[in-house]
Amino acid sequence: MIDLRKQEKAFLVGIMTGSRLRADASDSLSELRSLCETAGAIEVGSTLAEIRTMNPGTLFGKGKVGLLKSEIEKSQATLVIVDTELLPSQNRNLEEAWNVRVMDRTGLILDIFALHAKSMEGKLQV
Repeated sequence: MIDLRKQEKAFLVGIMTGSRLRADASDSLSELRSLCETAGAIEVGSTLAEIRTMNPGTLFGKGKVGLLKSEIEKSQATLVIVDTELLPSQNRNLEEAWNVRVMDRTGLILDIFALHAKSMEGKLQV
């Protein structure tokens, strides 16, 4: 969950695949920016990452993981939000590789619902 007490600094990673055109990926990244703002995080950087073949362990290839790590470190992000759904193992492996918390788009949306849930029932549903 995004920690509102310490204004998370988020680095956003948009995803381009063979079936997802750059324009579509850019639009999706813009929407992710809005979600990030709604959740109370501050965007400190972003990039569009092209995935030709998915690595089952990290989603990205080894070289892309390294390139993203240097961008994340330069931005001094405390959180990385990836614009696709990650498997729990991918999430864990990316957190270990980048040394920051990693969240996917679905997790961000659930955080927003949790932050805005008023009733006990609503909080339990999230």
